[in-house]
Amino acid sequence: MAKDIRKHRDSLANKIILLLIVIIATLSLVIIACTYHRPDRIFMDNVILKLIYERHSGAAH
Repeated sequence: MAKDIRKHRDSLANKIILLLIVIIATLSLVIIACTYHRPDRIFMDNVILKLIYERHSGAAH
């Protein structure tokens, strides 16, 4: 009886870990796809990165 409970708990833990890995991988792919598709839209809203971009590109304020 105890072996069955432990086996079930280990199986559940393995499924949860696998699910978390799949979720993290999927979110990473979505972020990478968005970054390569429209990098200007994603990053130009950030004030710090916008200031860095303006400073290094020589754009007027």
